Amino acid sequence: MASLRFRSLAGIGAVLALVAAGPVLARPPEVIIVPQPPPPVVIETRPFPPAPHAVWIDGHWEWTGRRYVWVAGFWEMRPRGHWAPGHWRPVPGGWAWAPGGWR
Repeated sequence: MASLRFRSLAGIGAVLALVAAGPVLARPPEVIIVPQPPPPVVIETRPFPPAPHAVWIDGHWEWTGRRYVWVAGFWEMRPRGHWAPGHWRPVPGGWAWAPGGWR
């Protein structure tokens, strides 16, 4: 009887642990509206690729809350899929960053 009770409590504990750990809901990234458009894109010289399957990720302008700063491009090892570059897009009231990612 005590063994059955222990197994029941252990089972309930496992279920509660799974419920508590459950799927983590990813919050969408906060959209920041910048009143002025970004400066022109900086033309960068790509260094030699570090590996045959490396993909060049272009640099981009990032908003700091007060001004734009340039984030330099870099090489990244290609996972499955293709790279969709990030970009600034016009929205009502200014400009918003649409981040890039592997698709």
